[in-house]
Amino acid sequence: MRTFVAALKSLRDLEEEVVLIVEYINSSLLLSHGIRRDTALIIIFINKNLFLKVSGGTLRQYRPDYNSARGVVLKALRRGRAPGIVVKPLNELRRVLWGEAWLISYARGMMLGDEIVSCLEKKTIVMPSAIQLVKNLLKEVKYIRIEPPIYTEPQAIVIINNILDRCKKCSIKN
Repeated sequence: MRTFVAALKSLRDLEEEVVLIVEYINSSLLLSHGIRRDTALIIIFINKNLFLKVSGGTLRQYRPDYNSARGVVLKALRRGRAPGIVVKPLNELRRVLWGEAWLISYARGMMLGDEIVSCLEKKTIVMPSAIQLVKNLLKEVKYIRIEPPIYTEPQAIVIINNILDRCKKCSIKN
């Protein structure tokens, strides 16, 4: 399973944050013909000591249009869960992180490309916004550089997904 980890500062302006949350979900989980069932997304809310986990394998009633996606996300944030989405306290984050971790950086590490993609089934890919929060929770980490640094994190997630999907061993259906 491929897991992306990102962080947002707060939930103060919920409408503004929901736009970003939907953008992260769409970039990490959606395909042109459905949902990536082997992918998860974790978004850490720094000021609230919470995280939201979206699991592609169990996500239901999620559509790519903003209004529909917004409704599903708001339901999960208000109730603490929705099909495929859970909101948990930050101290439970260690339980959901696993596998080899790649810390995405704009300044250090090997350049992200086909030649460095190891096709292990389990990958945790930590975006720059979450590195300081989760680096100590992970056992084995590698820094991977993505250039140019003008990409937003959701754009970088799409690029990473495309590179991983091109890897022949990773794209074999189970």
